[in-house]
Amino acid sequence: MKAKEYTWMFINEMEKSKGKTMTHDAARKLIYTTLQTISNAYIDELRQLAIDRGIKSDAALFSCIKEQHIKWRAMARRLEKHYEYKIVREDGFKIIAEKVYSDIFKDIPSMVWK
Repeated sequence: MKAKEYTWMFINEMEKSKGKTMTHDAARKLIYTTLQTISNAYIDELRQLAIDRGIKSDAALFSCIKEQHIKWRAMARRLEKHYEYKIVREDGFKIIAEKVYSDIFKDIPSMVWK
């Protein structure tokens, strides 16, 4: 999927609750669960990219990770523009990758995250 599609996935989930009275905690939970769903989709997409491209080297994997990172940053900027508020951290995918791929994360070159 493209960053625009992930952006609309987030916006559509938020729109479902429009007009409903929510506590601050309920709103935070909605944002958290929506981002968790999107994060899982990013990781699934990364895994599928690796399979489809027949990745055998670290450099090729790092390239795929960078693609997802760039896409995440684009999504974060689109959401900030839409809501006029920073909802998603631009380095969010780095945080996700660090948790999911903790065994190789220390070896991911810093240039991937720029």
